[in-house]
Amino acid sequence: MLSFRRAINLAAIMDAAIYFVHTSAREGVEAVAEARGLGRPIYAETLHHYTCFTADDYRSPRGFCYHTYPSLKYPEDQAALWDGLLNDAVSTTATDEYRRRSRSSCAARRSRTSPAATSAPRRAWASSIPRAWSSGRCRSSASCR
Repeated sequence: MLSFRRAINLAAIMDAAIYFVHTSAREGVEAVAEARGLGRPIYAETLHHYTCFTADDYRSPRGFCYHTYPSLKYPEDQAALWDGLLNDAVSTTATDEYRRRSRSSCAARRSRTSPAATSAPRRAWASSIPRAWSSGRCRSSASCR
């Protein structure tokens, strides 16, 4: 991804570190892996959504529940993320979401001033590798419950 490489080159010139958030594409993982291979202090984070779901999941009846920014990518991107987590190109997984019922989620979208949209606390967590379930799929998105 050109934007990853451009930022990595600027960091090298400035002798600075970078922490990329929401890394979702194979190209980003490859750029970070190359920089880390050169000993540069470049780090990538991915969201559990990217390791558990692909753009194909948008086709399901409640596919909107899996959406995040940037959007879900393809199986080859998902495979690159898992490889990156296992081989130190991707440093961590994280989430921006918090649990709530779908009904309150939809209501919050309708009213930008609702408490659910403006003052609900956000819960963040990080781990080295997201938990995959025995079925080979990760648990459904928290916002879909």
